[in-house]
Amino acid sequence: MDKLNKGLFAFASYNAGPSRVRQLRKEAAKRGLDPNVWFGNVEQVASERIGRETVTYVSNIYKYYIAYRLVAEDHPMGARWITDQELQANPDLVRTMSVKPPQGSGRVRLMEIPGVDLQPCGGTHVKRTGEIGRLRVGKIENKGRHNRRINIHLDE
Repeated sequence: MDKLNKGLFAFASYNAGPSRVRQLRKEAAKRGLDPNVWFGNVEQVASERIGRETVTYVSNIYKYYIAYRLVAEDHPMGARWITDQELQANPDLVRTMSVKPPQGSGRVRLMEIPGVDLQPCGGTHVKRTGEIGRLRVGKIENKGRHNRRINIHLDE
């Protein structure tokens, strides 16, 4: 088992209990899933057997880890442009539920962290992810069934 999955299983065990996670891993193996990989494997069994709480708990921690890592790795950011029509032909580029990118001028700016993320945006941006500085997760608010507002604090 790799280091990342060891951490994910530790968080799952903290939330659901180590004996339950052991049972979930055994069930995953019986189904032909990889018992040493959380995402898409044991996660799937956990969701079916014990519900979404543990799956959501582990997923949220993983998202915070990725955010911290992106800042620490100091990735370059870049911009490129596509037409409004290209955006409409690629709806998967828009991943926010309520905020739509600015359209109507004939072109839309895409912000890219090469090899990591690409999405439309009309706001201002840093040149490198490391410019953001230290992050701290603050309050997490439930804004509906599929929405959470995560308050991120920038520490100096």
